[in-house]
Amino acid sequence: FHEETSEEHSTSIIGQRLLKLEQLVQSVSSESLIVRTHLFGWNHSSESMGWIEEMLEGMLRGKVNAQWSQPGYATPIIVSEFATILSRAFEENLTGLYHIAGAERVNRIQFARRLAQQFEISWYGSGANTTHYTEAERLSFGCGESSLQTLAIRRELCVAMPTLAESTLALCKQSQAVLFPVSQEQPISRAA
Repeated sequence: FHEETSEEHSTSIIGQRLLKLEQLVQSVSSESLIVRTHLFGWNHSSESMGWIEEMLEGMLRGKVNAQWSQPGYATPIIVSEFATILSRAFEENLTGLYHIAGAERVNRIQFARRLAQQFEISWYGSGANTTHYTEAERLSFGCGESSLQTLAIRRELCVAMPTLAESTLALCKQSQAVLFPVSQEQPISRAA
């Protein structure tokens, strides 16, 4: 897990640009709040599917995407939980660099399997990757060890980060709320 003060950084072009952007923001405004994270959630655009939608669609068709078995670990957190924690950080006037991420470290295929399990999709995917990745591929953005240590934000806000099970359950509930909306004014049961 990388701490905010870690000297290990992504050597990819994107990773270096993000690091320079963080440094620029801090130099312009030392009172800014900079957050590193690994978000996932629904794409609310009607123009195209997001990667979660594409992943679930592929699973329903029994497909395996080669990207799911690429090297790399992360600490995913659902957008809605992230927003709640970020809102608290603003309320507390936090400044500086913080990690807001999920409580669990997983690779892409583990994430996909847990997502399939939560959505009750009979899909296992392939865990064995016979592809040999070059050093350049292993060092590309997001393909290395990018798990984030969240100790600083947890101490500042006295908050726990959600587990992957909690985040995927929230994602599942959100999908059901969109597909099968229930009015808050209507009783869920006729007995109520």
